[in-house]
Amino acid sequence: MSSRPTWNSRRNAGPVGAAKQRVVNISSRAWVGFAAVLVVVGVAATVGVAHDAANHNAKESHRAFEASSAEVASKLELAIHDEQSLVVNGSAFILGNPSATNADLARWMTTTQAFDRYPELQNLAAVVVVPRSKLAEFAARARVYPAGMPDPSGRFQLIPPGNRPFYCLVSLEQSRNARDQLAVGLAGFDFCASPLTAFVLRARDSGEASYAPISISETVTVLGVQVPMFRGGAVPATVSARRKALVGWLGMSLDPTLVLDRALKGHPGTVATMRYRQNGSDVAFASGTIPHDARSASIDLHNGWTVKTYAAPVGTGLFADGEALRLLVSGTVLSLLLGLLFFSLGTGRARAWDLVKKKTKELHHQALHDGLTGLPNRALIMDRVEYALARSRRSDSPVAVMFLDLDGFKDINDSFGHDAGDQLLRAVSDRLTDVLRTSDTVGRLGGDEFVVVVEGDSLDAGPEALAERIREALAVPFRLGTDDEVTVQSGASIGIALGMRASAGELLRDADLALYEAKNSGKGCFVLFAPEMQAAVQHRLQLEADLRRAVGTDQFFLAYQATFDLATNSVTGVEALTRWQHPGRGVLTPEDFLATAEETALIIPIGRWELREACRQAAEWRDAGHQLSVAVNVSGRHLDDEGFLLDVQAALDDSGVEPHLLTLEIAETTLMRDTDASADRLTALKEIGVRIAIDNFGSGYSSMASLQQFSVDALKLDRSFISSVAQHEGSASLIHGIVQLGETLGLDTIGEGIEESTQPQSHLREQCDSSHGYLLARPMTADALKQLIEAMPRLSMA
Repeated sequence: MSSRPTWNSRRNAGPVGAAKQRVVNISSRAWVGFAAVLVVVGVAATVGVAHDAANHNAKESHRAFEASSAEVASKLELAIHDEQSLVVNGSAFILGNPSATNADLARWMTTTQAFDRYPELQNLAAVVVVPRSKLAEFAARARVYPAGMPDPSGRFQLIPPGNRPFYCLVSLEQSRNARDQLAVGLAGFDFCASPLTAFVLRARDSGEASYAPISISETVTVLGVQVPMFRGGAVPATVSARRKALVGWLGMSLDPTLVLDRALKGHPGTVATMRYRQNGSDVAFASGTIPHDARSASIDLHNGWTVKTYAAPVGTGLFADGEALRLLVSGTVLSLLLGLLFFSLGTGRARAWDLVKKKTKELHHQALHDGLTGLPNRALIMDRVEYALARSRRSDSPVAVMFLDLDGFKDINDSFGHDAGDQLLRAVSDRLTDVLRTSDTVGRLGGDEFVVVVEGDSLDAGPEALAERIREALAVPFRLGTDDEVTVQSGASIGIALGMRASAGELLRDADLALYEAKNSGKGCFVLFAPEMQAAVQHRLQLEADLRRAVGTDQFFLAYQATFDLATNSVTGVEALTRWQHPGRGVLTPEDFLATAEETALIIPIGRWELREACRQAAEWRDAGHQLSVAVNVSGRHLDDEGFLLDVQAALDDSGVEPHLLTLEIAETTLMRDTDASADRLTALKEIGVRIAIDNFGSGYSSMASLQQFSVDALKLDRSFISSVAQHEGSASLIHGIVQLGETLGLDTIGEGIEESTQPQSHLREQCDSSHGYLLARPMTADALKQLIEAMPRLSMA
């Protein structure tokens, strides 16, 4: 009885239940389809964004690697040039001491700290030319160490044996390890009858220092640096004269691995090789192991040497870039989670749609917007610029891009912390958004760089008017902190690119070039791109390349401008002025290349050479009976360089000039950047015994307290005061005040820029200690200055 209702119930309920199940199945399939579409769209968008990120990162990595390779090659050239300077100084020592012994050479190398300063230096040896008639006499004096041990018989073994008109034999040698001295078979080794003959004879005929690989044995090859030595010390003008005057060579062997390691400092993960291909030689040195499938960059040093750097390969695909892969994985996982959530919420639930829309929007926003400010990032900016260019082509309407770089942001970040810096960036983004129309775009590229894209009616008054509005908006002080307890000022430098371009990249590139010019013009200004700026960039790059070559090829020389005591009409000293004998452009003054030298740090080796040359010339004048003080300009780069004190001491030691005859001139603005650090460095320089002068005094707003803090000897009045005396009574009063200030502090005062006939009399009235300028004497060669000094008794002031 009980089974019938059950059977009837099942039969009656069956069609209804099946219908309900079909509704559920259809509904489930629909939501699965919707979720699948969502996942596919999300993954596709993620793949696109990740692909763009991977390509961008690959390009940035390639640019960084090329810049790193150029820096390694430059450091390598500078290192070898520095080592060549040691060989040149050593040859001067040997030529000045023809009877020098190994003990004398050892003392000289100890004094110059050669082995300490040059860890790669392994051996230094002097090779002299021995005529056949003098061979027996030379052999009698020689100490022979075959196989690294003294030969008790005292035999002299000529290698290779044979009768020749002359022999090139080692006379003096110092090795880093004394046990290795003459242990490599150099004793009795005739360099002029060996595989090294071409190497040494080329140096003899050229008269220049050179470097090339030298095979010590079948398994050992070192980097050899040599310089020929001629009687009298000077290099004769012709090849025949050089052959007749040749005394020998001074050479040193370097550990090439250490030379490369020195150039690779600061470049982790980079491997470098030096390859020499010239005159039948093909030798390579390497530091480190080249990674498999490594990327590489080659730099030709134009002297037979090529520097090649290697680094681990950087893939351009999605799975080769960690950041792009993380973005791909996170975006895919998020898309899957959203799809699952979308499906699980079921039908008829509106909040499921809201949640999906919200998460999708967040994902899209995160991929195309800056996380700190919420502004469009580089990817979205590039997209919007492309669309703006397309609209401009269709409607012939204007379009412009502005690059903004905040002035002083690093100082604010360092002084008040990164939280304050982030707060400032958000505040700047808010002000930029308020200034622009809703149809325009403001984005953040990273750091403190912003970009503005404007088109159409926004440019009716011109991009300059909009740039001025932006400047005014950012000029209002910002209040930072939780309670607005910090007030900071931060303007912006702006570069503007206006008009049609083939691509968004070109328009942004031109805006970036304009920004570079704006920052060079001073803070808080804007510059509109002009085509010649591209030429200016090429000019800067060419100038930098020429300057790097000039550092290693002795293209610099010094001119000297005399300083006068106007009361006695006598020369009290000279200022050394660097000149560049450019192969194609003639003589260049520092105004033509100083900024590039400062930016690239080439000012460091140039300044080192200037110190040595000025001290050498001062010593030469002293030996001729003229006790002249020589002044050398010092830049901020030099003052910050830890090796500058050693450079000054080395220049004094090598020349033998008295420290008080060297004056270091440092601009007032340089000293005022960090008064405490400047005071410490000046104190250390004064302990050496040199004189210190503040150059361009009156332009850097020094206080009495800072002057008393600095260890200085003289003040050089800024030339702007001198030139404006006739037009402004205030300039004369200011000069009078500075002279009285110097007298109160016991400092000498020097007037610059005497170029008019009335200026010497005003200097005499104000009792300046000394003066110089074109009216008194123009910059001249050392010989011309010597003639001027010797003629002084016959000269009189006009």
